[in-house]
Amino acid sequence: NGPMDVIVLNGGAERNATTGWSVPAAETLTVVTTAPRTGSYHFQLTAVAAGNLMRQRLGQTNGTALENQHGNPEVYRSRSITIYAYARYAVGTSASARVNIVDSASTTNGTTVALTTSYQLISATRTVDSAATALRWEIEVTAQVGAPNVYVDDVFCIPAGGSQFKQAVYGVEELLYNGGAEITDTASPVNTWTVTGTGVSGDNALALSA
Repeated sequence: NGPMDVIVLNGGAERNATTGWSVPAAETLTVVTTAPRTGSYHFQLTAVAAGNLMRQRLGQTNGTALENQHGNPEVYRSRSITIYAYARYAVGTSASARVNIVDSASTTNGTTVALTTSYQLISATRTVDSAATALRWEIEVTAQVGAPNVYVDDVFCIPAGGSQFKQAVYGVEELLYNGGAEITDTASPVNTWTVTGTGVSGDNALALSA
């Protein structure tokens, strides 16, 4: 299982599709099964030049209540958010990568990391502009040799203060995925869940209050 679809959509490629993600230029983005970090799938970004990237705009949803509630950039105005991703490259090539967070006012570039053949965590943190009307995140290949295949898995977001949502689950079993854990809620009509995490291991936690 990949990370939970609350803010970042399809962050672990577990839909076996690039749903929610796009590429702006000559690079290609696919989903493959060769040695993902978690789950059965991960993204393969083939970069032909420095600056090639995969990106996602906040609000690209498939219509679930959780995604719709968190798809409004105004929710994150003046709040700090951190986007995390795991990245590596294929044997015989080399590449560096970083995470970028872009709102309608400006951009924050995360630290550039020299990738290896093992997955490692990359991230960026930005305080969203107080008047932001758009928000997106990018996984950018900042340097490359030999048009490498860069693999990306388990992209997720932790906003300052966590991310709270309410879900009506009366009479219907709601199955939530959280970093590999499955949580089943069949209890009260309305529950409040808070998504939190340390950002160290890539695992989130769910706290429940009735």
